[in-house]
Amino acid sequence: IAMYERESINSILQGSAADVIKLAMLEINKELNEDKKLILQIHDELIFEVKDDLCENFVKKTRDIMENIVKLKVKLKTSSSIAKNWGDLK
Repeated sequence: IAMYERESINSILQGSAADVIKLAMLEINKELNEDKKLILQIHDELIFEVKDDLCENFVKKTRDIMENIVKLKVKLKTSSSIAKNWGDLK
């Protein structure tokens, strides 16, 4: 029974996380254009292709959206990386 209790709670949390990332993606979509493109979404990770001179501001805007898209009792935290290719990312 303990396993099923854990799985039921886990499914609620994972479902909520999926809702949060989808809300963030909808808001971030408003920022996208030919110079800023969403390439891939994996679980709670978003990968973009952005022109070099727009990266820093785009990261700030995207992190702000993702951290504030829903109001919770705890603050959502994000991390970001910028690289020329996926192989250079940590």
